[in-house]
Amino acid sequence: MIEDIRYLEDIVAEGIDLAFRIGELPDSGLKARHLCLLPRRVLAAPSLLAGYAPVAHPSELEGLPWIGLAMRPDTRRFRHARSGETVEIRYVPRVRVDNVEAAWRLAACGVGLAAPPDYLSGEGIRRGEVVAVLPEWTLEPLQVHAVWPANVSASSAAYALVNALYDAFNPPSPER
Repeated sequence: MIEDIRYLEDIVAEGIDLAFRIGELPDSGLKARHLCLLPRRVLAAPSLLAGYAPVAHPSELEGLPWIGLAMRPDTRRFRHARSGETVEIRYVPRVRVDNVEAAWRLAACGVGLAAPPDYLSGEGIRRGEVVAVLPEWTLEPLQVHAVWPANVSASSAAYALVNALYDAFNPPSPER
């Protein structure tokens, strides 16, 4: 977590007015605004799953090969859509990458399980390259935040962009 804080604080040293953070937001001296959530699900290539017994519960995923992300913990928290049961699992990655797209591509190649955002995996599911594992269980979505130094003015272009993005991702509810 300390590396994450240093990474965010580097935007001040580099003179960056605005950055985006996907995932948990560590404490820092920066300002932030939640923009949206990225739904995701656990995926695997059919060829990978063919080598294992059918999976009926998230706890059975711990022994399968996973693709780890350097910036995320090696845990996943599942929630059953109907019963509300929650389960957290820990796994040991077969391989670790520093890019969610790389994790998605490796999953499609049969290297291991991955949990990319739906925007990356939707087409691969439709084409049959990957399948959703335990589709009746959901994962916590990834949070997306805009992050900026405290000295960025409320009248700046960066601040206007944050507000425009927030409005685009969070349109007002239609009145009934």
